[in-house]
Amino acid sequence: TATGQPLTAKMFRTWGGSVAMVEALLELPPPQSAAEAERNIRQAIKVASQRLMNTAAVCRRHYVHPRIAQHYQAGDFFAFCQDDDSLERSRAVAEQVLMRLLYADAATG
Repeated sequence: TATGQPLTAKMFRTWGGSVAMVEALLELPPPQSAAEAERNIRQAIKVASQRLMNTAAVCRRHYVHPRIAQHYQAGDFFAFCQDDDSLERSRAVAEQVLMRLLYADAATG
C-alpha cells in the first residue's frame, strides 16, 4: 500500500463512519429507555451515512463499528466519554472516545 502499512481504504472509511456516529451520539443526551437508545442509534447512523454518502443500511452493516451501538444500548457508552475537563465536543474527542471503546473491548477479549 501507499503507506507501507497493511491498511485499506475500507479501514479509513470505517474509521470515518465510526467517528461520525460517535460524534452524532455525543450531541444527544443519554437515552432514558431502550427505545430512545435505538432511535438515537438510527439517527447517528443516518448522520454517518450522509457523511459517507451511502445508505443507512450499508453504513451500519459495513462502515460503523458494531461495538458503538452495543455499548450505547448497554448504557456504558458515556463512560468512555468521561476523562478530563479538557475534552470538548469535537472530532478529536469522538476519535478519543472511539479509541477508548475499541481498546477496552480488545483488552477484555
